[in-house]
Amino acid sequence: MIDQGGGKFVPNTSVNTGNPNTGANAFWASAWNVAGSNYVNSADFWKLRELSLSYQIPRKTLEHLRVISAISVGVTGRNLITKRAKDNIWSDPEFSNTNGNASGNTDINQLPPTKFIGFNASITF
Repeated sequence: MIDQGGGKFVPNTSVNTGNPNTGANAFWASAWNVAGSNYVNSADFWKLRELSLSYQIPRKTLEHLRVISAISVGVTGRNLITKRAKDNIWSDPEFSNTNGNASGNTDINQLPPTKFIGFNASITF
């Protein structure tokens, strides 16, 4: 129903409000996506790309274990921290939805980079 003023309502027979892919929504979404400059931003960034820490258990601690001569444990991580330019509202410049060449061109289809954290153990007999 469309309010005609003064409490009078008439049936809506001409204004499409049900499909978001038509009308003004479709116009502005198309206009934004066609203009490539909307997705160009600074590709400047600082990144902690990889970090690996390990600990070798002292031999003295292992003396009572006659079969095991060494044990080492560790943790490793990738893409842990990324500091990007303020105008880059999208994501990591190296992790684009296309070829990942750090060109500074990103878009609404870009996913955030995956962070990996792993653990390892090494036992020497």
